[in-house]
Amino acid sequence: MKELHTQILDKKITGGTTVCVCYIDKSDNTLYIATLADCEAKLYRKKNKKTVSIPLSCIRNWASPKDMTDHIFYRGRKVTKTELTEHPELFPPKFLRNFPTGFGLNVSRSLGDPGYKDLKQKSKVIGPIQLLPDDVILFASDGVWDFVEEESLVKKVVKPFQAGGSLAQEVVRYAYVTGKSSDNLSALVIKAAKTTSKSEK
Repeated sequence: MKELHTQILDKKITGGTTVCVCYIDKSDNTLYIATLADCEAKLYRKKNKKTVSIPLSCIRNWASPKDMTDHIFYRGRKVTKTELTEHPELFPPKFLRNFPTGFGLNVSRSLGDPGYKDLKQKSKVIGPIQLLPDDVILFASDGVWDFVEEESLVKKVVKPFQAGGSLAQEVVRYAYVTGKSSDNLSALVIKAAKTTSKSEK
C-alpha cells in the first residue's frame, strides 16, 4: 500500500482513493484480502441450501478504535475519544472529519490525498481463506454498501445470480434503483474455481 501511495504522490495526482486488493493462490485456492478505508469485500457461500455472507474487510474511518485521534470533528465541533466510544450513534462516521471546517475526509486511511498528512496507508491482510467451488467474492464501494441491506441483497440479488449472469451489474443496479444510492457505484465479482492439482499444471 505504501508503495502505491508513493507512486501516486510522485506523479502528483490530485485527490485520493480507497482500495481493496485481492490475491488468490491458484495452487490451493486460498484467498487473501487487504482493504484501505470504506470499500468492502464479502464472500458469499452456499451452506445448507442457504447463501451466507462472510465479511472480508476491516472498515477504516474516524470512528475506528485504532484511528481515533484528538483532532476529530463533527459538524465543526471537536469530538473526544470518550464521546465516540460511549455514544457512537450520535456521531455518524460519514460526517466525522479531521478538520474543524467539516470539509475533511470521512475516511482515516486512503491512497493519495497529499493534503492530508495524518492519513495512514497500513492495511490489515485477511487470510488465508480456503475457497470452495461456487464461492462468490463481491468487491464494492461504499456507494453500494451504505445503501443496501445485507439480507435483502443476498435474497434478491446474490442468490439468484450465483448460478450465472452479471452479478456485479445487478448489484450496482439494485443499489441505485432500490437503495436510492446517491454515491459513486462500483462493483466487481470473482467466482471461485475448482482447485487445480499439481499434476494438472
